[in-house]
Amino acid sequence: MFRRIIVIVLVASVPVLFFLGFRAGKQNQPPSDELQRALAQVALKSLRAQYDLLESGSIPQLPFIPLHDGETHVYRSGEQRIEAALRVRGDVLASGKTYKLHELNLVPTGTEQDDETIILHAVEKSSYYLSADVTSGNPILTQEWPKHDFIFSVSSPEKCDGDAYAVQYAGKCFSMIEDVTEPQAFEPSDESTGCCDEDEKKYESKISASPLEGGPGKNAGSAAETLGGKAPKDHRHGSKRIN
Repeated sequence: MFRRIIVIVLVASVPVLFFLGFRAGKQNQPPSDELQRALAQVALKSLRAQYDLLESGSIPQLPFIPLHDGETHVYRSGEQRIEAALRVRGDVLASGKTYKLHELNLVPTGTEQDDETIILHAVEKSSYYLSADVTSGNPILTQEWPKHDFIFSVSSPEKCDGDAYAVQYAGKCFSMIEDVTEPQAFEPSDESTGCCDEDEKKYESKISASPLEGGPGKNAGSAAETLGGKAPKDHRHGSKRIN
């Protein structure tokens, strides 16, 4: 009698266990190559916006993505990144040189995903000239290969509306919210940027609520006035959709 009950329970449990195993396996499946390529295109668009600003000095109509610089351990909002790029360009011009992008590529190296975020690991391969005249002589070509962790939020598809740094895929919206550069790579296990001390981890946890001193917007007007342009609009547009 007891053996029969045990057999019935085991048989009844098989479909449930199979479903749970299938569901867990499906959730842990890595993102498709198509999605990875689409995320890389969004990330490349963000990188190119900064290089365009360094070259032209024109205030961008699209906002910049916030950046956590692993080399300096400094967080910059999108507006702070614009201000910093304008200062760099001003210093280059003051030295009698010009900035000219030669090549920009982004090579994805992997992804990590949970229910709310997906991280695209990638290597930026960029090269540029800093010269008084890039059309004559032999200007020096500078090459950089920084590593990035591009962090995307995962939400409902309507969240993609008006977001230039987002892509729709499989009924979800993947919107880029931060760019983290090496050596302080993003570690999803502890929700920090992989830094080596507790103070830096506490700092990272405050990023979304409290930007750095002199936060977003405080100096954006002066940067716009310097170049005679308009301050960047506080919205995004032009999202891409993959069927």
